[in-house]
Amino acid sequence: IGVIGVAFNAKIMMTRALDDGGWGPDSSIASAIIYAADNGARVANISYAGVAGSSAIQSAANYMKSKGGLVVVSAGNAGISESIAPTTSMVVVSATDSADNKTSWSSYGSFVTLSAPGAGIWSTNRGGAYGTWNGTSFSSPLTAGVAALLMATGIDGAQAEKLMNSTALDGGVILRSVAARLLGS
Repeated sequence: IGVIGVAFNAKIMMTRALDDGGWGPDSSIASAIIYAADNGARVANISYAGVAGSSAIQSAANYMKSKGGLVVVSAGNAGISESIAPTTSMVVVSATDSADNKTSWSSYGSFVTLSAPGAGIWSTNRGGAYGTWNGTSFSSPLTAGVAALLMATGIDGAQAEKLMNSTALDGGVILRSVAARLLGS
């Protein structure tokens, strides 16, 4: 109540990849991606830093791609140029502020595919309140939502990724440009 996602009519498949403390091996995340792909999910979001460099997660993302899906992941919030090799297996998302500039705390580098708003994102807090949040963990699901909107038109993950890349504003900022074109504004 009180908030809405980018692809508000999309069905969500919850998978559990980590323990109660938020920790677990990359193989657990990879298994969750494979489970989602095998059970009809078309877009997966992973809002954990560091997954873009995992060979297990890249392999699982390639599996989802082979089924017409797309995996979107957070770049991280270290505020540095990460030494992670670029990959075509997933979309890696950094964060921008309200002026579409990269935030000071967003990780960046050649491994980043696109960027999306990640500063001052309104969401729910525990206990039913609302507040603003910062992080690429908010940029990534916004991008996944755009991918879901695009795929709802009948295109596959590869086509959605191509469209997001080709319509991103200079600097790779996607959410405002793709969503505006899709919604006709």
